[in-house]
Amino acid sequence: MSNTIFPTSTEKYSKFLTYCSLSWDSKPRMVHNFTHTLTQYTPSCFAELAVVYPKSEINNFLKIEQIPIISRALNVSCITDGFGPNVIYDRYDNTKLFGGPWRLICNNYTINPMPPSTFAIEGDPKPTESYLVVMQCVDRVWYSMTQEEKVGVFSTKKYKSISDCVKYILDLHKARSSEIENSTTEFNWLQSKMTDYEFIRSVLAYTNPPGFHFYCNNEVGYFKTIGSAGCYNGEINIDIRGLETNNIVSIINKHFLEKISDGPIIIPYGEGLNDSEHQERDAAPMGGSGLSSGGKRYIKFSIDNEAIKQAFSANVNFRTRMFGRVVKLKTVLMTDITPLHTIKVANNAPDKYPTVCSGEYYVVSVKNVIGVNSNTPFVPHTYLVLSRGGE
Repeated sequence: MSNTIFPTSTEKYSKFLTYCSLSWDSKPRMVHNFTHTLTQYTPSCFAELAVVYPKSEINNFLKIEQIPIISRALNVSCITDGFGPNVIYDRYDNTKLFGGPWRLICNNYTINPMPPSTFAIEGDPKPTESYLVVMQCVDRVWYSMTQEEKVGVFSTKKYKSISDCVKYILDLHKARSSEIENSTTEFNWLQSKMTDYEFIRSVLAYTNPPGFHFYCNNEVGYFKTIGSAGCYNGEINIDIRGLETNNIVSIINKHFLEKISDGPIIIPYGEGLNDSEHQERDAAPMGGSGLSSGGKRYIKFSIDNEAIKQAFSANVNFRTRMFGRVVKLKTVLMTDITPLHTIKVANNAPDKYPTVCSGEYYVVSVKNVIGVNSNTPFVPHTYLVLSRGGE
């Protein structure tokens, strides 16, 4: 590839071009806008990419209609100048970021005509009549898991834990690999008219230890506890005086958390259950301090099993109380951070301003936004949603 098509850049990142390879189109296409999102509350990566097709070549894209969604495979990569493929080089920090390939399938798309313009297509500045194609994409493994409802039993004779069930399902759907942490909960699980994904979602509330998350990204399945990836190698510095102007939002949920307190509070109950002991269990997330005590909440429950009730109570506590403070911000590109990480935030305001935002946070959501190159039509960046326990 000729270096002449790389724009001159004095920005933070080395020169690169964003390209995609579509399984139904033999020609690699330049990507003009690419967003990739992972969250703690979604089971798959969700991505969107915009590609400009010349009018004379749009039929190459329309071959997609002849292909089932599960086979509409595509890869997105950042092709760098001098640092090898699939690397985004941070000049300021002297670090290499993940630059692909992002492996996806296209489950939906839109096509809109563009008037003749000088918008460059494949480096050609001549006015060209063209179409803007925007593809919405998900992970192939997760999509495969949503297609068929099943009836079956995961018996403890064969599957000793929930993790064993998840591993079996990921292998069944041909995940490239899996990263699975052991959950010690044992039970005979019934999959009744549910898809494989719905089954995994239904048992997440009973994991031990609490706080497991399941998602698929790059055709790899993850079933691990939130925060298990460790603290991200880097610190976010903010100034609380400029929350609005610096694209930072801080939300405090103490009024909500005080309703459930800092003590044992979840009591499963139900008809026919032995709830005389009021199974009160607790699992405090990171930063969970400073709340009032004494609150209780009763949750209707249907499984009369001591270990299952304990696991359920701990999971409800953990998930509820990890959102004491939520911080939303825009920052530099972080393609290698996931919802399994934590990250440190430092408030750089002068001493007379409170430093309440400082501390270690869970990564709730990460959205990476990359343009056609290192500075067009914007500098690549990341939107983060972070959370921590009550304060």
